[in-house]
Amino acid sequence: MIEFDAIVLAAGSSTRAGLGYNKVLYEVNGKPLLYYSLVKFLSFDNLQKLIVVVRKEEKEKMVETINSLVSDKRIEFVEGGNARSESVYNGLVNAVSEYVLVHDGARPIISVKDITNVLDGLKDYPLVSLVSKVNDSVRRVTGTRNRVVERHNLMAMKTPQGSKTDLLLKALIRSRKENIEFTDDVSAVEFYFNINPLLIQTETNNIKVTTENDFELVNALIGFNNDYLVGQSKDTHRLDCGDAITLGGVKIPCEYRIVAHSDGDALLHAITEAIIGALAKGDIGTHFPDNDDKYKDASSSIFLKNAKKMLDKAGYTIVNLDSTIYIERPMMRPYIHDMVDNISKLLEVPSYKINVKATRGEKVGDVGESKAVVAEAIVLLRKS
Repeated sequence: MIEFDAIVLAAGSSTRAGLGYNKVLYEVNGKPLLYYSLVKFLSFDNLQKLIVVVRKEEKEKMVETINSLVSDKRIEFVEGGNARSESVYNGLVNAVSEYVLVHDGARPIISVKDITNVLDGLKDYPLVSLVSKVNDSVRRVTGTRNRVVERHNLMAMKTPQGSKTDLLLKALIRSRKENIEFTDDVSAVEFYFNINPLLIQTETNNIKVTTENDFELVNALIGFNNDYLVGQSKDTHRLDCGDAITLGGVKIPCEYRIVAHSDGDALLHAITEAIIGALAKGDIGTHFPDNDDKYKDASSSIFLKNAKKMLDKAGYTIVNLDSTIYIERPMMRPYIHDMVDNISKLLEVPSYKINVKATRGEKVGDVGESKAVVAEAIVLLRKS
């Protein structure tokens, strides 16, 4: 299969969506619409660059949002323009492959098969577009007059649209000079080079989310069958000489200290990451990096409170949480009730849904030799 770059457009104003923010950030299944397009393109090993075109004022938020969900060095963010063609142009000048696919970030239902079909078409044609048949009756309205338009020969243009990179770039350079705006990308190449595009019918409901009514449909199309989610995590920290450790938000006097960037609360770290993992939002280091000065010596309750916000935003509640602390000494039993109480308050769930237990290493391994403390957590979530 040919090597290619993909340009995903996410720089629209979204005024008709009625959200008050960019529609590609609207969440379905706890993930923004934009995510669903990106992961489909990233599944191709022959993809060289995935160029995401965003508005200047939203770039930082877009980068943060996408990086928290998917980590891939092929992703590059560039700033868009005032019109579609300008945004595509800004993406094209960063392309490195002979072929490029351009896709609307507001079309999250795109399939791997559709992308493959466009790429296969580019082997023999310099210009390819997905289309869908127009099934509704269509009327052309002119002033007070209207008439039926024969629909059997009508096709609705979809994305991705594929082209030889140099052809599309040359077409957009000319259109910019002549101040001509095209509603889709193949039209520019067709206009300047008289190349008829190969049209391939999409195999999916390749809807472009535009208005408020589209959100209900896209929720149904993507589907939400994950009524229950499970997350698991394990956290390890080194022990050193000191006078106290913090676990489960409880400060415990002893001859040790936990070596960490934050307060080193391995139990809260494990619970936080279990929740993040259940929601498929990466790991604790992605959200709270240990090289960020604002988390230096920070209370780990901050991390768990943020995980609770993610939980609420995704529309899930905790069914139950089970956790284990592995530590040789001191004994954890006197402090477990307070740990459960703290966790219950931080997550705003009844304490009977929280279980904390502890076990020793019996002088075996780093735990048994009091060189480390380990905590594990597993959480079951239910859709609210």
